Amino acid sequence: MAEVELIGVKKVYGKNVVAVKNFNLKIKDKEFVVFVGPSGCGKSTTLRMIAGLEDITDGVVKIGGRVVNNLKPKDRDVSMVFQNYALYPNYTIFKNVSFPLTLKKIPVEIPVKDKEGNVQKVRVKKRKLTAKEITKQVQDASEILKITQYLGRKPRELSGGQKQRVAIGRAMVKNASVFLLDEPLSNLDAQLRAEMRSELIKLRERIDTTFIYVTHDQVEAMTLADRIVIMKDGVIQQVGTPAELFDMPANLFVGGFIGSPKMNTFKTYLDRDERGYFINLCGVEKRITGERGEAFKMKDVAPQDTILGVRPDHITLSNHEDPEAIPCVISVREFMGSSLHLHVTTPTGEELIVCVPTMPLDRNQIAKLVSGTRVYISFESKVMHFFSAETQVNLLVDDAPVVENKVETEELTDKPRKKWRRIS
Repeated sequence: MAEVELIGVKKVYGKNVVAVKNFNLKIKDKEFVVFVGPSGCGKSTTLRMIAGLEDITDGVVKIGGRVVNNLKPKDRDVSMVFQNYALYPNYTIFKNVSFPLTLKKIPVEIPVKDKEGNVQKVRVKKRKLTAKEITKQVQDASEILKITQYLGRKPRELSGGQKQRVAIGRAMVKNASVFLLDEPLSNLDAQLRAEMRSELIKLRERIDTTFIYVTHDQVEAMTLADRIVIMKDGVIQQVGTPAELFDMPANLFVGGFIGSPKMNTFKTYLDRDERGYFINLCGVEKRITGERGEAFKMKDVAPQDTILGVRPDHITLSNHEDPEAIPCVISVREFMGSSLHLHVTTPTGEELIVCVPTMPLDRNQIAKLVSGTRVYISFESKVMHFFSAETQVNLLVDDAPVVENKVETEELTDKPRKKWRRIS
């Protein structure tokens, strides 16, 4: 049983630097959970507290139902893969992978007999693994990771991807209940990262354990995770499946963080009349219909200032005959092969990105979509996301965390203006 539970976990550095605040999460046995967020959000600190590499200021960490707050890392039954591989440069790959096994001891039952040869009791004694047992486990892990041919080499003779496989192999042989990975692919190039993501998905199917994975890359989170934990400033913003986070982000931060390119946003006003809810967008009235409209009616949402979010993939090119189409002008065109990323400007000055698939278009149509061209865009109600302008919380999500905006303002009336000296 490799269930992991964090209850009210907090981490404070020094006197007042709070890295993680009131972290509550229950990870199921054999679940693949990814912690994701911008740099400094506390995701690696949380992982290191689970591993025992960081002291816990407050709260409880349980692994397999056992409180591990005061246990050393080696006694927590976890394996960890670090961002920088942490291989021993003077050891061969075989010795690097087998190193945890040379320290491991397994319990052995030794029968205690009387003078007549009858077993009176069984005494448990721990012994180290034999060379044959170590070799067998290293060979098994090497075959899964396809590094058997490198076992006689040194780390300096391997590529980045090969070193990462070795680091994973070293963690695998421990056969721990929980597998912790701290940004293991961040040092690899884009192509190799994509290959290693596929390898991790295959590895997960072969290793029957719980995975906790830390990354700042939302693509890794979306492709690998059963559930994603999005963090910001040491606080959990939302926990859910990739589909739940993409389709119904709890707040504006989650909506902007998940998805590439980033979600487009408009400042608007959500209004209501006898026909239902609507918004006025760039001089165009758009009715909120379907599931979104029904949800607003059921929650009886009050008219208010709103931030509308629409993902670039959900915007389509339309024509001027569509009454809800918004006229725009292309400012930048990015050719991505299978799609065009059009940076457009609305009549009210919003800068948006529209992803246009190239497959349905012919060469002439593609050639016309250049800077300065006037186009019309539209999108359906079901792809709209509505966030409170005051709290940035999704208006259709209950109990969503409020995003704290830290805005630093300079009080010019109280402070004299700084005089800058020109340096030529």
